[in-house]
Amino acid sequence: MISLLRAADRPRIPWKNGGGEAEDIATGPPGASWESMDWRVSRAWIAASGPFSVFPGIDRTFMVADGAGVELTPSGVAVRLGPASQPFPFPGDVATGCALLDGPVVAFNVMSARGRWRHRLDRRRIAGETRLAGSATVSVAVLLEGTARMLRPQPCDLGLQDAISLAPGDAVALDAGTGATIAWVELWESDR
Repeated sequence: MISLLRAADRPRIPWKNGGGEAEDIATGPPGASWESMDWRVSRAWIAASGPFSVFPGIDRTFMVADGAGVELTPSGVAVRLGPASQPFPFPGDVATGCALLDGPVVAFNVMSARGRWRHRLDRRRIAGETRLAGSATVSVAVLLEGTARMLRPQPCDLGLQDAISLAPGDAVALDAGTGATIAWVELWESDR
C-alpha cells in the first residue's frame, strides 16, 4: 500500500537521551517507542556537540541532510561526514560522540532491530520522470532537496521532507526538477 507522509504532520520529539530533537518519518510498528521499535526512519536536529543516544540491539545508518557536517566517534574511532558523504552505518549500542564541524546539522537516520530487521539507506539524485518501486518489506522515499511531483498513482506535489512509503510490488512515478535528491530507504524483515 502506498502512503504519502507529509512533513507538516510530524511533531518534533526529544531524543532518547534528551540531548536534542528529532521527528519520526516512519516507524515499525507505527507509533513505536524508542524501546519497542522494529525500525525507524527519522530526522534529527543536532545543535551542539555531544553524545548520541545508545540503542541496545539496534543497527543505525547516519547521513548529513543539511549543514557542514560532523565527526562521529563510534567506539572512539573518528569518522568525518559531510553533505556529500555516503550514509554511514554503525552499531547503535556502542558509545558514539558527535562533534559539529561548523554549526548545526540536520541528520537523516535509519535504525533497525538487529536479527529481526535489516536496512539500507541511499542518497539519490533524480531528474525528470523517475519510477520508484518497492521491493523490500518496506521502502520509503523522502524528498531532501529540489522539487518533485508524484504523477502516478495519484498526482500531487511533494514538499521538502515529504515521504512516500511503499509495500512490495508498489510503484510510483515522480517528475523531478533539476537538483532533486531523495533519501531511499529499504527495510527487510529478517527470516526467523
